Amino acid sequence: MNNKLIVLSILVYTAAVMSLFVFNKEEKGIAEARALREQFIKNSPFKETIKLSRAERKALSLPLRLIMSACGN
Repeated sequence: MNNKLIVLSILVYTAAVMSLFVFNKEEKGIAEARALREQFIKNSPFKETIKLSRAERKALSLPLRLIMSACGN
């Protein structure tokens, strides 16, 4: 009886510790994804190309008309 109780308590303890690692890993993954998205937004090439004139856009072979549907304009 005593041996079963010891084995059961070890299994419960192991499961609790492993679940903590799994949940912390998921939260870390979300934080990493948010940081990566912020980096992409900060380094977006669109910030530079939106300032170009029509002639400059044509020289770079970019679309001449800006479609601002994502911005609501």
